[in-house]
Amino acid sequence: MNDTYIFDSILSNKLVNMANITSSSVASFEEVLQQTSYSNDFLFKLWIGRVGGFVSLISSVWLIYDQTVKRRKENKNTGSYIVIVMSACDGLASLFFFVLGSIMVPKGYAWGSFGNQATCTLQGFMTMVCSTASITYNAMLAIYFLLVVRHQWGRNRFDTVCSRFWFLVFPLAWTILFGTLVLLDGAFDFSPARAGVGCFINPSPIGCVNYSDIVGECKSGNSSDLFRLVTLALITITAIIIAVSINLLWRYIRTTEKKLQQYSFERNNPSTATPTRTPGTSTATTRSMQAAKVGCLYCGCFIISFFSYVIVVIYALNDTIPPKWIVILNFTFQSLQGFFNTLVYIYRRRQS
Repeated sequence: MNDTYIFDSILSNKLVNMANITSSSVASFEEVLQQTSYSNDFLFKLWIGRVGGFVSLISSVWLIYDQTVKRRKENKNTGSYIVIVMSACDGLASLFFFVLGSIMVPKGYAWGSFGNQATCTLQGFMTMVCSTASITYNAMLAIYFLLVVRHQWGRNRFDTVCSRFWFLVFPLAWTILFGTLVLLDGAFDFSPARAGVGCFINPSPIGCVNYSDIVGECKSGNSSDLFRLVTLALITITAIIIAVSINLLWRYIRTTEKKLQQYSFERNNPSTATPTRTPGTSTATTRSMQAAKVGCLYCGCFIISFFSYVIVVIYALNDTIPPKWIVILNFTFQSLQGFFNTLVYIYRRRQS
């Protein structure tokens, strides 16, 4: 692969292009792979992610089908479109990284790998673009609920070209541009030392970061740590947006509930005059309450899915292996993000 002279298949112990590597080095690298991408820990997280990713993929496909086919005649708002596109990104990310997993890794570098450099690059590109787009759509969804509930934005405010661009086009457009920059840098590859089961943002050749004495210095992807920092910054910014949104939405819920309780008490108390209300206010308040609760649930799904991933990325930037329990939590919750969002969607449909 590229200028790296390593074996083509560890399973068959067939050596290829060994001009610049000694037999002792090969044995050392084979031992490294046996302890990392052929280990029981690797298989465990691979199948955890594969099962969770498959569940999320099916859930996302069902959500998209329900919205675009079964309910195609419904008058959808911007929030519905955000959920549809976000689910598409969740489904593709689950497919390429968790379901396919090590299948697209160059053959011989991981258990179950049957790919080559082209499939590895494709997996890394699609995983990065879809996952970062999904993260951005989560931020946009939180802002959407905040504008609807707290600032009483109507449908006409979201139907403008500017609003549609920022809420629907921008999240995918900037991630495609970002993914293209990573692609031009050659920073999509597999790393046996980092807590992953497929190709993502890593330098090439495989193992050059942690085992340069065996496979040689990194030839491409030298900006991979910078790109990982960008993804970490994106998650951090999204988490801040979501945290603020949850706080404001929750305050709205508590304030509204107190007002409703006070009104109910005054209405049922004969000694208290019944307050005047504008017709339809109760219905509008109830809808706002439902929207606020749904917004909090969507935000909560993001926090649950990505809190352990942030820790894993921090470890990866330090070229260290995170604790096993963090890795297990990461593969469990992150692979189920699409499923969590679908559960919230089902809750929303039942409330409407």
